[in-house]
Amino acid sequence: MKRPVPLIALLVLCLASPAWAEIKLPSLFADHMVLQRGLAVPVWGTVGPNQEVTIDIAGKTAKAKADGSGQFMVKLPALEYGGNAVTMTIKAGEDKLVLTDVLIGDVWVASGQSNMEWTVAQSSEPEKVAKEADHPNIRLFTFPRITLLKPTKEVHGKWEVCSPETVKDFSAVAYHFGREVYESQKAPVGLIVNAWGGMPVESFITEETMKSDPAFKPLLDKKEAAKEPQDSSLASNLYNGMVHPLIPFAIKGAIWYQGESNAPRAEQYRTLFPALITDWRKQWGQGDFPFIWVQLPNFKQRKTEPADSDWAELREAQSMALKLPNTAQAVIIDIGEANDIHPKNKHDVGKRLALAAQRIAYGKNDVVHSGPVFDSMKIEGDQARLKFLL
Repeated sequence: MKRPVPLIALLVLCLASPAWAEIKLPSLFADHMVLQRGLAVPVWGTVGPNQEVTIDIAGKTAKAKADGSGQFMVKLPALEYGGNAVTMTIKAGEDKLVLTDVLIGDVWVASGQSNMEWTVAQSSEPEKVAKEADHPNIRLFTFPRITLLKPTKEVHGKWEVCSPETVKDFSAVAYHFGREVYESQKAPVGLIVNAWGGMPVESFITEETMKSDPAFKPLLDKKEAAKEPQDSSLASNLYNGMVHPLIPFAIKGAIWYQGESNAPRAEQYRTLFPALITDWRKQWGQGDFPFIWVQLPNFKQRKTEPADSDWAELREAQSMALKLPNTAQAVIIDIGEANDIHPKNKHDVGKRLALAAQRIAYGKNDVVHSGPVFDSMKIEGDQARLKFLL
């Protein structure tokens, strides 16, 4: 006859058993997602404290151990697109999570203010564009508007397969860019939009970087004195809620359409904009990934006599950022609308961004992605000699 196990022994056995916990991932890691090809891909989330996490995808396996609070990060080995969707399986203890319809391709972040946020439905020929948007190898992820005083890792939003139904509410610039990239590369494209209309560039930059330059102190002082310091337009608040949660999700590069809200401070943009690019590259830890922006278009009625223009000064500030490596600019001075700050033609904007991407992101040196660029001027008597670079 077996003796009953003493209660104290049962308690000891329970305490000695592992504390299994449900696997939890940010919504970036979900069905229909796109993972960046050719790079080690970080995957992070939470499980039970000190548990081992194993991830299997496309015939490859990677492991990592969670820390005492259950936080883990597994780095997948570089993957390549094989022509079909794959399944990703995450295991930790007795729990297992299976993600389906996962594509390996190129992931681009599309950020900025309202002209990046502007949807297909709001742009030119919306019905025609939507009807032709049956592209299951293009995936869309829109980040909701979030403003915070401190950085968060919480991610909101979901991956959607590009279709005539889903594309209507998606960024028109990002979609047209992604479609052009897909057609040139013949590999899946993931587009993550984290734009917010009317926002200045400083709201997308880390507090660390904002504090590193004395020239930015007035912007930090403005935040300190604000009645609502979490206001979305104040320094670092959008970075905290809408950029930091994406890091370090592996990406191919970023496209940017912003500057309208900084035009009254165009000279300051000469410093702020390069700070943003350098800051994001530092935070992502992927080196100098491609960063391509849209130069502001023509806007407001043409004046009969030469005069100062804050938008022209802002365009100059944008062009000055080209001194940074792996950058390019899509010039759209010819396709703006004098009476509309949101020009409807987003197709050509996306196309010009994609041409720049072919050059700096995909190494197609024979692609013409820019017209002649002003280099210098020399006065010779009563004449001015201009030099342009091709």
